Amino acid sequence: MSFFEPEMEEWTPAMPLAATTVSWTVDWLNSFEFWTVTGIWPGGGHHPTGDGNTRRAMR
Repeated sequence: MSFFEPEMEEWTPAMPLAATTVSWTVDWLNSFEFWTVTGIWPGGGHHPTGDGNTRRAMR
């Protein structure tokens, strides 16, 4: 799971987890459940480019 892009400054350590990370997790899980049923990702975001700067979760 990736919730934010550090370069876009969507989150700072001063922001409370309950107002950011927890709600982002709920949104992501809802999007994931919808995607598993429909094949459509409603959550927005972008797909990693695979340009070597992205770590793979599984090899």
